[in-house]
Amino acid sequence: MTLLLHIKIPGALILASDCRVTGRKKDRYGKINYVVTDSEQKTFPIGRNMAVSYCGNADPNGLPASFLLGKAVSSIHPSTVQEAAASMQEWFTDNHIPRPSLLFSGYSAQEPMVLSLPSDADQFKDQYPDKNVYGITTMGDNRIAEALIHSGPVDFHQLRIRDAVSFSELLIKTTAGLQRIESGIQTVSEACDILVMTASDLRWVRHDSEMFGQL
Repeated sequence: MTLLLHIKIPGALILASDCRVTGRKKDRYGKINYVVTDSEQKTFPIGRNMAVSYCGNADPNGLPASFLLGKAVSSIHPSTVQEAAASMQEWFTDNHIPRPSLLFSGYSAQEPMVLSLPSDADQFKDQYPDKNVYGITTMGDNRIAEALIHSGPVDFHQLRIRDAVSFSELLIKTTAGLQRIESGIQTVSEACDILVMTASDLRWVRHDSEMFGQL
């Protein structure tokens, strides 16, 4: 599984994703879950003011989702976040590949936008139809993160970029730490990627993952 966090604050969007991929295989005792890697990239920039994150099926069509998503991103050239979501959806359909759940963030006409597109949905959803609202959108194995977010009010409209980055790292680290003492496989890693985006630019502030074919 995965933990995705897209945070909207005044003047910026912060996108965070853990780097773990888990798998399932058979041995003589039956089916077991195991950790495939803690180096998976799950967030991908689209140009200079958009990005997409994925969660769910890590190997649709028998190929790593990060490899496929990288190919999809390089083949589209959207001018808005809505176009990015529609083009990505079309790319998976045209290539007959099961689509993972996707979370898009970016700027359209200088306006910040967060769109969610679960794997079982036909239409993407605007997480902030009221442009004056700020907050966090989570996806994936988000039970622990959501409990922490709702345990006390967070004034997202007051957060600075550094605050939002620290908050996203805290949510990922706490999720990984609590999963370690729960029964079952730990699906979220402390290793993570964090991308900060403004209307004119974006940059990685943490990048623990590794792309396929990247030295």
